[in-house]
Amino acid sequence: MRRPQNDPFFPNESDPSDGSLQGAGTTTGDASRTLRRSLNRVPGLRSTWWLAKALRDVARARPAQVVDRFDELYANRVDPSKMLSAGQQTRFRDAGEMLDSVRGKRKFATAMEVGCAEGTCTRQLLAERCESLLATDVSRVALERARAFCADLSHVEFARWDIIADAPPRTFDLPVVMSVLEPFYRRSDLNVARNKMVELTAPGGYLLLSNTMHGVAEDAWWGRWLIHGANWQDRFIGQHPKLKVVHTMTGAFYIHTLFRRV
Repeated sequence: MRRPQNDPFFPNESDPSDGSLQGAGTTTGDASRTLRRSLNRVPGLRSTWWLAKALRDVARARPAQVVDRFDELYANRVDPSKMLSAGQQTRFRDAGEMLDSVRGKRKFATAMEVGCAEGTCTRQLLAERCESLLATDVSRVALERARAFCADLSHVEFARWDIIADAPPRTFDLPVVMSVLEPFYRRSDLNVARNKMVELTAPGGYLLLSNTMHGVAEDAWWGRWLIHGANWQDRFIGQHPKLKVVHTMTGAFYIHTLFRRV
């Protein structure tokens, strides 16, 4: 079983902030790492190479492709994002502390998880903090596993939902959008996603956004221009007039931002 190759949607699992397309342990992956090491020796060249790649992805990527890519990814392996790894577990703990800081001892009455994958975050982070939880994903394969993994959680419902193509089902006290925006390279798609997130959030409710960092784009001028990388995506989402930043934190390979809808 292997991941799709030469695919713009999935970064290198061995380094979540790297953004490279090739998996470790392959001839192409070794060549890619050798190329990146060479690029690092020439100031400015590495950023230029990643800019060219990002422009290629903007030209090639379409939202409709995301569903097929993720179904293929989950069909080929279990836990492709390594949700049980130490890094991801720390990510969940950080997100939990952020949510606990605003909820106090009460539970969120209604919540929606966008991009639940196989249900790890659903079970470990959200289920205990919500009275009612709708967990969604675009991948039918991932949803089947999530339903089985969380079958004993009677207050959790699962459904297929596409942040680009589908209308918001209703409003929630807490929408959670974790590692969902990375496959969308076009400003128009990110604008649609931003509007959907705002529509999902009830007035006075909270929106938790978590994105994976891209080492080069985070500090590059073109990252802001293309809205590429967690830093620039978070800033773009935060520019919506109905969202106010409550808290933000940067982890080893991710950025959490908690918004409140005004």
